[in-house]
Amino acid sequence: MGNESMKVWNAAALFVLVLGSILGAVFGQAQTISLSVSPSGLVSAGTKLDLQSCWNGFPPDQAANAFLIEYRIEYINADGGSWIFLPAAVADVSGTCARSTFVIPVDWAGLTIGLRAVFQPTGLTSNVEGLSVSRYPLTLFVIEATVLDQTGKNYDGVSMELWQQSNRIDSGSTKGGKWSSIPVEGGGRPYKLHLYNGNAYVEPLRVYSSNVQVTYELIRSSPSPILIVSNVSTTPSVVHVGNSYEANLVVTNKGSMSALTSALTLNLTYPFAMVGSGTTRYIGTLGVDQNVTVNANIAVDASAKTGTYSIVYILSYTDNNNYTYVSGGTFGVTIYGTPQVEIQSISIDPASLSPGANGFLALTLSNTGTERATAALIKIFNGDDILTSTTSYVGELEPGKSATVTLGIQVQDQATLGLRSINVIIDYSDPNGAQYNVSRLYDTYVYPPQSFIPTIDIVFLVLIVLVVVFGYIGFKRLGFKLW
Repeated sequence: MGNESMKVWNAAALFVLVLGSILGAVFGQAQTISLSVSPSGLVSAGTKLDLQSCWNGFPPDQAANAFLIEYRIEYINADGGSWIFLPAAVADVSGTCARSTFVIPVDWAGLTIGLRAVFQPTGLTSNVEGLSVSRYPLTLFVIEATVLDQTGKNYDGVSMELWQQSNRIDSGSTKGGKWSSIPVEGGGRPYKLHLYNGNAYVEPLRVYSSNVQVTYELIRSSPSPILIVSNVSTTPSVVHVGNSYEANLVVTNKGSMSALTSALTLNLTYPFAMVGSGTTRYIGTLGVDQNVTVNANIAVDASAKTGTYSIVYILSYTDNNNYTYVSGGTFGVTIYGTPQVEIQSISIDPASLSPGANGFLALTLSNTGTERATAALIKIFNGDDILTSTTSYVGELEPGKSATVTLGIQVQDQATLGLRSINVIIDYSDPNGAQYNVSRLYDTYVYPPQSFIPTIDIVFLVLIVLVVVFGYIGFKRLGFKLW
């Protein structure tokens, strides 16, 4: 028995080893992401850091669309640590590495911080790189560059690099036609500013005892990618107050180059809010004449007013020349409410009905909803032998408004007697044609017909007859001869 048990354990161990080998062959290299920081060690507040993140072991389709979604900064020497999330505005992607920058704020001086990069689409994070921040008693200056195109307009997306001797100490791209360097030393030190918009330009300059402001005019290069939102639809097609809907935006590249690191951001304001995610959708690479549908789940506040609203979107993307493009636009969304017609009251006059009676039935309707009710129609069942008409057209009823409708009463001679349950139904629509209805039962009583001679007249006649009879008897006893 012991030998059999040993054989079982040996077989199980062999199975585990074989399975591990198979899994290792299938999955291959583990997915990793690293982070390097330059400059490192002790740096001053105001220094612009060059962060480079590289990923390894990812499938080719993931590596081709790799991007950083954020950098996380932690105060390492604070109690427990406190993460701060900074958007990773990727300035350059090469192979499986991405480079980004940010400036250390002055109020971080004297701290030790840790930096971590977050990679998408897997959500993997890098190792933590530590960095000590202090203040240097050194007067530093900033190089401020303005770049215009041949028409004098701001030239965005021009790649900028600042070099000191053979070292690149800063980089970025123009936004609003402007770019500013990290603080650098003055005293007449030489620097070189590299500009690239498809062609390379190198401009030497020196920094003395003040900030340096320079302006360049470059010919705007083409071809370029051009992303537009070519179509917008919603699911469902009709959006109601208090509900959520999916906005479907078709983004198309109408340019002559592929768009890289593309993203669409929705600028949502009241009464809209994103459901379950952020307002930015990352698209990645979009080739010439290609399109992609970007979906966003959006909620509408329950207190929103009906009407048409504009939602602002922003498209951001780059090209193979490291240009950065930003464009925007708006699309309209019409918010509809829901009508809610209620039967507030029903009354009959006269209160007692019997065959031959005439009067009226009054109904008071109220729209307590958030949308206009249209084509409202009153239909009454089980009242054919009581009412002169069993239908009445009301038409439109605005939210918060009431209406009173009267129908004639004429109880027929052959009307069914006793307790009568009248069923009142209101059919109505909303402006989009959706159908609604509400109903209510109203009980009344139809009494038997009255005699031809009124009761009071019968009593009066009986009294007269009694007076005549007793008078005749009395006169006879007294000896009078009446006839």
